[in-house]
Amino acid sequence: MASLIRCAAVAALALHTGVLAKPIDRTSVYNPIIDDLVGFDETLVVTSDKTLSRREEPIIPSTHHITSGNVVRSEYPIATPYTPDAGQLIEVVKRFIVGTTDDRHRWSVSEFPFHSVGRLVWANGIFCSGALVGPRHVLTARHCIPEEGSVSGTFAPGYDGGERFGHAAITHVLKTDGEQPGSCETKADWAILVLDQKLGDELGYFGVKVPDASLFDKPALYHLGYPGDKDGGSTPQRIIDVTVHSSNSLDCDATGPVYSDADTSGGQSGGPLWELDGNMDRWIWGALSIGVSWGEGLGYSGFASGAQMVDAVNMARRDFP
Repeated sequence: MASLIRCAAVAALALHTGVLAKPIDRTSVYNPIIDDLVGFDETLVVTSDKTLSRREEPIIPSTHHITSGNVVRSEYPIATPYTPDAGQLIEVVKRFIVGTTDDRHRWSVSEFPFHSVGRLVWANGIFCSGALVGPRHVLTARHCIPEEGSVSGTFAPGYDGGERFGHAAITHVLKTDGEQPGSCETKADWAILVLDQKLGDELGYFGVKVPDASLFDKPALYHLGYPGDKDGGSTPQRIIDVTVHSSNSLDCDATGPVYSDADTSGGQSGGPLWELDGNMDRWIWGALSIGVSWGEGLGYSGFASGAQMVDAVNMARRDFP
């Protein structure tokens, strides 16, 4: 696996430099680099209302905090997918470049489910990845969300060097308050965005489920995102045959987080890790949270996941139809 961490700086540093930060040199398995994998592009920074998109005034999304008391819990929750035209959908499983260590490859197919993954952009220049999980609902990483009431944001599904399916403004953010640093913080590092347009009704959206341990240690999953080290984060990069490691996954509780061999870089945060089942349905297990590295080719990527995340998707669909 290629070096996991050549990715974005902490947001404060990124806002001043406009470049991706490189890791320090002296690392080991006992002193790894842990990166939050956000991206920054100074050209995205909004400096006047004229650059804000088609709106006269930007929408500053309101934040809704999710706690154990305001979400319905279920033992084995799922949030069902919506496939717009299931008869014509076939997942391509052939690698396009053989013999490389970087498994991320540009993927410009404008069909479901790929066009339901998109680029999340904030007016402060931060960008991440996300995926439609409802008619107007996007799953991403919680750490991609700016401070409450600070900046506006948009989501462009299927973005590939430009908008192919338009974009929608973010009106609400649903997220937890987080956990103490560690594996449970990674597990809880998800957020659900509510859009001002029902893009998912036209494009389709993923289902969401808790990880299936029977598929661990198998090259069975997919990931798509917008890494900043590939075309500046402007093109979708796909990974197939992603393997989730049983040795260190589920170290918070029985539903997350999960750790994989997916190659990552800044801008991929929030990108989905999904399963394709025998019925050709796509089920997201988690949203990319962190990259961990302790040397060239040594490391793993961590995905936020869990029962609370799935229940929150169902709650968002219900409360923000």
